[in-house]
Amino acid sequence: MNYYFPGIITSKGQLSGIKPLDGFTVNSGESAMILLMRCAGIKEGDKVAIPAFVCNSLRRAIKAVGGIPVYLDLNDDHTCITNYSLSVMAAENCKLVILVHLYGQLHPYTKQIEAFCQANHIFLIHDMAQSYGLPTADLHKDFPVVYSFGPGKSTTAAGGALIVWENNKMKNMVLPNASFPQRIRAGIFLSSRVYGKKIATSSRLMEKVLDKFFPPSDRITRMGKLQLQAAAYVINKFETTSSARIHRWSIMHNACTHHQYLAHALPHEHTLGFKYIIDAGAYAQAFEQYLIKHGIPFYCLGKDVISEEKLHLPTFNKNATCFFELSCEASIPLEEITRIAALIAAFAN
Repeated sequence: MNYYFPGIITSKGQLSGIKPLDGFTVNSGESAMILLMRCAGIKEGDKVAIPAFVCNSLRRAIKAVGGIPVYLDLNDDHTCITNYSLSVMAAENCKLVILVHLYGQLHPYTKQIEAFCQANHIFLIHDMAQSYGLPTADLHKDFPVVYSFGPGKSTTAAGGALIVWENNKMKNMVLPNASFPQRIRAGIFLSSRVYGKKIATSSRLMEKVLDKFFPPSDRITRMGKLQLQAAAYVINKFETTSSARIHRWSIMHNACTHHQYLAHALPHEHTLGFKYIIDAGAYAQAFEQYLIKHGIPFYCLGKDVISEEKLHLPTFNKNATCFFELSCEASIPLEEITRIAALIAAFAN
């Protein structure tokens, strides 16, 4: 996922004197989901509705509590928006719905999904890992919101997650402090990933050792001090970086607008702007090779998902690997964004 970097944190000195992030924090978004599912009483065999088009950490969280994921198909309109089919969720007798707000946009049918869950006494979790900075005043206060700060999020910092639940149902919950492996991971992330340096061989080896003997979500803890400072720094800089992101996003969008073979994969333009999502349709394979040839970093979530699960979802199976994520981070030089935009505009022309 090198396309997310360099980040806005370029030296450890930037974090000195930063007041750490406040609130109910845990060591990862995956841990936050596990914790909330336990709070909701999800038990062995309970069904949980999630998008098929989503990162693998949600699948792992559901399986960790013994739940059964009910995968929801994409809308049949060549966008990467999930169809939260009310009839499917009712027929499957889902006990929980995880509403994922991808790519810095609120799901367009949030109100209808919330109303359905309320009427049918279904617990709902808002997964806003990629949507910190969007207005949430209209979201129903009974449902918790999860933000996370790992790679590729709207607030990339040094990992960890924040749970916001207006009714304070978690205020008396006590979690252990950050573990030693967690603190080491955060340090490696900041010293090699966010700073834009090539990750050292020793750091890669250390990560492999940690992953083998201390899985990231093996133990749910609070965020560590370094993580809290990094998250607070990125959040405090959010308004400053937003205009730069939107400007870069607009350059990408202009290159893709009216393109003969490529399209924007989101239904409207209101976005946080930290990613641009391209639907390459029937030209997906050729477009991927084109990006690789010209050294344009990208990510294709659909490929990861399809390699993990064999899903019988027609629209997902047809379109998931057609969506390409390109970063529009404020830290990327404008000349690089301009170069990428020009290459996108020239694809197959």
